[in-house]
Amino acid sequence: MMKIITNFRALLLLPTAMILASCLPSENPLSAPEKSKPDSRLIGEWVDAKGNISAFAAEEGPWMKMSADNMKDLRAFPTVLGKARFLNVKAEGNNVTGYLLIRYEIGKDGALTFFIADKEWIEEAIRSGEIKGEIKNDLPKLTDTTENIVHFIEKHGAEKVFSKKGKPLQRKK
Repeated sequence: MMKIITNFRALLLLPTAMILASCLPSENPLSAPEKSKPDSRLIGEWVDAKGNISAFAAEEGPWMKMSADNMKDLRAFPTVLGKARFLNVKAEGNNVTGYLLIRYEIGKDGALTFFIADKEWIEEAIRSGEIKGEIKNDLPKLTDTTENIVHFIEKHGAEKVFSKKGKPLQRKK
């Protein structure tokens, strides 16, 4: 796991890579994949202000393939909790177990914005026993059940748990 996090940190200039480096690792997704369907609004190429490109493509069932320059083999499916939308990301072939959780919004202007978890706040919730997890190498990972993670997010609000806003991406023209 540490090797992957180090590799992710080396790619911090890429919008999707930067976001994934800061995603909340979890042994469990926020919902079962079979209860999901791709968010068609994500499909296509997105670009940041520096011209870096991230892409989403539909796959079989609820899965979407994600890529950003040299980051490949990322698959994700969305989860909707109330008005909040999340991606449950699998970094296949990268020795990562479980999922990387991230909240996203597509604004009225069409911009795609990711919101990452507040690492320090999550660490405190783990230490206090409010949610099951572990902290290794200064990185929190949720180990609780899907139901308990969803309850935790609903209790505190998606905006509190995933409060750090990334830079917006625009659909590539």
